[in-house]
Formats: sequence, structure tokens, C-alpha cells
Amino acid sequence: MVEPNQTKLDELRKDDLILLAKHLKLEVRSSMKKRDIQRTVLEHLVNESIFEQSALAKYQITPTNSDEVETSTNVNSEELDKVEKDRQWQREQEDRRWQKEQEEKKLERKKIELEREREERQIKLQQI
Repeated sequence: MVEPNQTKLDELRKDDLILLAKHLKLEVRSSMKKRDIQRTVLEHLVNESIFEQSALAKYQITPTNSDEVETSTNVNSEELDKVEKDRQWQREQEDRRWQKEQEEKKLERKKIELEREREERQIKLQQI
């Protein structure tokens, strides 16, 4: 970009934006969205006083009204609640499995102990 302007920046392809960002020594990845790369480059150009601060407005992600924010927050909150409930259920299931395994082991030890005692009694009876 010989004479940088926002229109030219908007027209650049993603690959060109990545090259420009690397030239400016900015950290960008090819996995980033084009808009995020544009925003990163633009923020740098604003910080370097090449563009005015107002140029950033186009790339800011802001909901258009408070209802969208509230709805988005409610949905995220509901999703988080659901995930947390699922995790809690999974922990409870794991706890139940662990307790069951412990009880089975305890019963197995008791069974072995009773068999040993029975064998000892048989041996004593045979000795009489």
C-alpha cells in the first residue's frame, strides 16, 4: 500500500492482508477470519497515526441494541447452566460407579474371608 486508505484496506484479499500484517510485524494466523486480520492491521495503523481513530468503528463488533445483548446473555447463561448440569450429572454418575466398585470389592473381600473361615472350620473338624 503506497498511500494507505481504508477503502484499499477493505479491498485486500485475506492473503494480502496476512502479508501486510507480517510486513508490519503483527501477529496474525491464516486461521483467523479476514475481518479479524483487517481489524488487527487497522488498529496498528491507528496506533501509528496513519488512520484516525474513527476508522476503527467499522470493525468493532457491537450489538445494535440492548435487547440483543440481554438475549445473547440469557442464551449463554442458559447454555452454561445446561453444561454445568451435564457435568454435575456426569460427576454423580462417576461417584456412583466408584461407590459400587468399592462395595463390590468389599463384598468380594468378605466372601473370601468367609470361605477361609469355613475352610479352617472344616480342617478343625477333620482333625477331631
